[in-house]
Amino acid sequence: MLNWSDTWLLKLNVQKCKVMSYGTHAGGNYTYMMVMNGQSTALDYKDHIKDLGVTFDEILDFSVYIAEKINKAYRML
Repeated sequence: MLNWSDTWLLKLNVQKCKVMSYGTHAGGNYTYMMVMNGQSTALDYKDHIKDLGVTFDEILDFSVYIAEKINKAYRML
């Protein structure tokens, strides 16, 4: 993966990289590794992740995102 990112001049921070699977058969059944400077690092599996302010979960159910927005609205009141 890092060879590909180096070729395309895309710098990746391995500590910030996470793994998430989408769909009905989603799950953390696999271990994904990245090699940087000869050191192999296992990527963390997440069941939900926040990207650009939107929370996505593995079955694309936005209930976590909606609950966060409702809680934020209640705090503002």
